[in-house]
Amino acid sequence: METLNAVKSGTAHIAVSFGNEGYKAAAAWLHGTDPFCPKRHVVALEANAETLAKLQAIIGGAGTGYRLLLAGPAAEVRAARAQALGAGAGADMVVLLPTAEVA
Repeated sequence: METLNAVKSGTAHIAVSFGNEGYKAAAAWLHGTDPFCPKRHVVALEANAETLAKLQAIIGGAGTGYRLLLAGPAAEVRAARAQALGAGAGADMVVLLPTAEVA
């Protein structure tokens, strides 16, 4: 796993997406960020134990100066947000983008 510790403040973008609509929203968000910033997109079906553990490891290794987008169904986004905040992410660093999933 790459480290984001050396990134200058406010210049790294991490997206975690859940489901197809979450993936599309996160990809669009990342595409709209500075092309010279380090980016990471974690794609998952749901906020299960494995995904949340990966998110915690990413937050733990990210240091400061990043923005975290959580995109997907509201329940998945809420679970990921709770994990991110518990892992040390500041509320001002987390961007929430709940999407409507078509069943």
